[in-house]
Amino acid sequence: MLTGDIAAGPQPVEVLDVLAGLGDRGCWVGGNCERELVEARAGKPASVEVSNWADEYLRSQHSDADALAVFGPRGGR
Repeated sequence: MLTGDIAAGPQPVEVLDVLAGLGDRGCWVGGNCERELVEARAGKPASVEVSNWADEYLRSQHSDADALAVFGPRGGR
């Protein structure tokens, strides 16, 4: 069980890569950090600056589809 606020740290790309590698062995439950990150990637700036920073960091490392997939509904994650 992977609970929310996973991408709020100093290495969001690295953390998401490792956890996404769990595949169906992990159950993702998004929190406010993940919601803000998805919104920031959609062009709505987050009220918490770390989410905006993580959005820019992810944008330089991942395609939109890859970065958003871990927070989406597929597979219950």
